[in-house]
Amino acid sequence: MSKKLIAGAGIVASLAVALAPLATFAADAAYNSDVHTDTLNVNVLPTCAFGAANATPVVTGVAHNNASNTPLVNGTNSATWSVVTANDNLGMTPDAAEQTEHPSADSAAYSIYAGTADDNMGTTTLKVVCNQPNGYKIKVTAGELAQGTDKISPIASPSASTTGYKITTAGTADTVAPVISTTATEAVIKNSASAATGDEFTFTYSIGVAAGTKAGTYTGDVVYTLVQQLGA
Repeated sequence: MSKKLIAGAGIVASLAVALAPLATFAADAAYNSDVHTDTLNVNVLPTCAFGAANATPVVTGVAHNNASNTPLVNGTNSATWSVVTANDNLGMTPDAAEQTEHPSADSAAYSIYAGTADDNMGTTTLKVVCNQPNGYKIKVTAGELAQGTDKISPIASPSASTTGYKITTAGTADTVAPVISTTATEAVIKNSASAATGDEFTFTYSIGVAAGTKAGTYTGDVVYTLVQQLGA
């Protein structure tokens, strides 16, 4: 036998040895010697918030009618809003400092003559983003506007002869109600989850100031509280 043939036989034998483990591994791959399963339980938290910072597009939770006064016309004008809420679309993404809340308060400056009324001194629009099926409520607590012991209180029918203010609620929900007292009012009740883009509700302030109302600046707070309904 020639040296070339011997060398060739050696190469073939070497290849057979090298391929043998591969062939054996391929055959054994059909048999499982052990199995482990990880079960993932992902809890998507039920959350309702005014706005959603990470939505596409971003949902701004708080807005007002305008940012500038118009001249007095027949004793009425629009409120000038000073917006100090830095994160009005913080929304459903918890923040280490604020935890989805809007802790600052926007303020409205407004002027009116005694003996006149205005059905639209200003508006606040809230957008609710809610991801759980039982819906939510917006409770509104209307404070008395005070200057010392003199007050402008929430009432059902403010007019040029009756001093007071009220808040009218507009939007699509199972229930919408006006705010006409200092008692916390369920101004919005919605018994199903809102769309990802948010449900919109507009609250319109109207005011009446009788001729005998003392001049001066009356100040008070209106607090909007969003409550998610977890129960059936």
